[in-house]
Amino acid sequence: MNFDQWLPKGGVMPDSYEDGVAYSQSKLANLMFAAELATRTSGTGVTAYACHPGVIESDLARYMDPVLKEEARKDGLVSEYAGKIFGPLFAASMFNTEDGALNQLYLARAEGRELVNGAFYHPIGSVTEATHPQASNATLRSLLWEKTKKVLKKKGFKI
Repeated sequence: MNFDQWLPKGGVMPDSYEDGVAYSQSKLANLMFAAELATRTSGTGVTAYACHPGVIESDLARYMDPVLKEEARKDGLVSEYAGKIFGPLFAASMFNTEDGALNQLYLARAEGRELVNGAFYHPIGSVTEATHPQASNATLRSLLWEKTKKVLKKKGFKI
């Protein structure tokens, strides 16, 4: 976790910032935070889950397409043709926006006894093991919790 990039000095991201890495860290943080919340609220009736809605066909990546095409062009013909071959296959595997809500709806409506507190759910309603080696690091989960509290307090939230 690059905690130093959460609140950059002067609001300017450091040169080491890379949006793909930041996105990946946010997904890891989702897994870790849900597991830590489940641990901290164990026995209280409060449960927490991390969920992956699936790859959803939406307008979210509209600004990425030109950048990805340019990167493929720079990488050469193999990369460009791979995108042309696998791009349609990838697109065909996407959920539409309505179906993209199914995993979240499943978690919201399922009976608590059917779910695993702190687990990671992927479409639709399936528990999976987090594959990142740090996802089960209890020390890092606790640090994430404490750093999150610190940032929220700094931003004016009463914790």
